[in-house]
Amino acid sequence: MSLVAPHLHELIAALETEVAPAAPVEEKVRHTEDVLSRFLGTRLEFPPFVQASTDHYARYLVHRDPQDRFSVVAMVWGPQQKTAIHDHDGVWCVEGVYQGELDITQFDMRPLDGERLTMEPQKTVAAGPRAVGNLIPPFEYHSISNPHPHTAISVHVYGRELKSCRRYMPADDGFYRAAMISLRYDGDVGV
Repeated sequence: MSLVAPHLHELIAALETEVAPAAPVEEKVRHTEDVLSRFLGTRLEFPPFVQASTDHYARYLVHRDPQDRFSVVAMVWGPQQKTAIHDHDGVWCVEGVYQGELDITQFDMRPLDGERLTMEPQKTVAAGPRAVGNLIPPFEYHSISNPHPHTAISVHVYGRELKSCRRYMPADDGFYRAAMISLRYDGDVGV
């Protein structure tokens, strides 16, 4: 199963050309934003199994580059679903909204000691269809939410397959604690 061709195959082909291993990260991200923006402007039909989950936002692996230069993940957000504050484990990312609207809040993380840290919200962006943004480490702390009554779909291109990240949870003392978590997919679209 895959997203309707030829659009997705064109996206993957364009990413294979644009995400050159030797290029600086900023250049890869800029090209990926351009490619993803063009892709988000096309009409896609997702397979029937690519849908929102009732208890969490759903993650679907669309493509894993055989050389691990990038991966593409579709996320489906039911109403009121959101992430915790998290990072991308040092991996760059370009994210775009295909359908619906999402709120993305960036955070500034400041370690206080070996365990406690603060997470200060910097800005929240309301992102609608075709909106594209990026995270380049060390600026990689954010949360995503769908505060709306309809389903949203976003497409994420990572600088390699993202298998884990740190989640930042508030503690009773008013500070935050980080915990490494493994990420899973709800399905494999497989292109």
